[in-house]
Amino acid sequence: MTLGYVRQDMERVCCKGIFMNENFERIALVGNGINDASKIEWIGLLNYLQQKKIKIPGSLIDLHDKEISPTIFFEYFNAFSQQKNLESYSSSNRQLENLVCEYVEDKSNFIKKLWKKYNKVLTVNFDDNLILSSDLKKMANNKVLQQRYDFEFDNQQKKIYFIHGFYKNPSTICLGFDKYCYLLKLIQDFIVKNYPNDEEISRRKSKNMKNKKEKSRFAKSWIDFFFMENVQIDILGFSLSQSEIDIWWILNRRMQVRNRVNNKICYYDLPVINSNGLKNTVRENKHKILKTMDVEVVEIGGEEELQKYDADFYSLCLKK
Repeated sequence: MTLGYVRQDMERVCCKGIFMNENFERIALVGNGINDASKIEWIGLLNYLQQKKIKIPGSLIDLHDKEISPTIFFEYFNAFSQQKNLESYSSSNRQLENLVCEYVEDKSNFIKKLWKKYNKVLTVNFDDNLILSSDLKKMANNKVLQQRYDFEFDNQQKKIYFIHGFYKNPSTICLGFDKYCYLLKLIQDFIVKNYPNDEEISRRKSKNMKNKKEKSRFAKSWIDFFFMENVQIDILGFSLSQSEIDIWWILNRRMQVRNRVNNKICYYDLPVINSNGLKNTVRENKHKILKTMDVEVVEIGGEEELQKYDADFYSLCLKK
């Protein structure tokens, strides 16, 4: 590779915002995985206790065994800890009690951690699990692409955008082919009008409109964030399956006008190869496709040996 090609490639990478700019506004796009991470469940608690107290792989037991009650599991952890660490029952029991409190507190604070990091959150969820205040202010009309609500948390104004609708406004919920196709049509019309590609600009001969849109700093819809300057969208807890064709279409359109947009999109996921050396080909293919669309894939795991989308995974995501 010649020096000229290296220089061109570096210019392309810098232009596309691969290098993190501290001035970029961080915005989260979250899916239902975030809800799962904040749920308090017995199996989750038992897993947490086993990971913290039983650190010898050969001593781990199947926590899904329905013939064994949670109480028996708890006493197993207690007895094992006494034998391994030569500690008293009361000392071991006290440690387990503290771990239970630690687990519950961590789960309860997870959504708070999310909002401490982000002032704006886009979500495909219909529920209000992400909302931390009863004083919720609707800031837009009933239009599907403008479902935004504001609330105050930690003395800061927070904004949440329900991109697939909100249960308090049933007509906006995107379920079924009719609603989904209608949403796609609205997205397409909005983007073609506001963020035309080179072919569309040439066809309309509308250079003035192009310049005007590039200078716009105000989001009329959640779609704007994918095309605005100095924005980084972090995608968390969102599987981005093939059915999410609206988001895939937006990512593809963004790539078409990438030479006029200086922003960044990061997709947080587990590693393609897990701690046991096994490759997830479905995940690998998704990562490859995302990278061709100029989305940076951030693999969370490695030394942490994470193998599932749980609270530990999302907590590490929020530290990035």
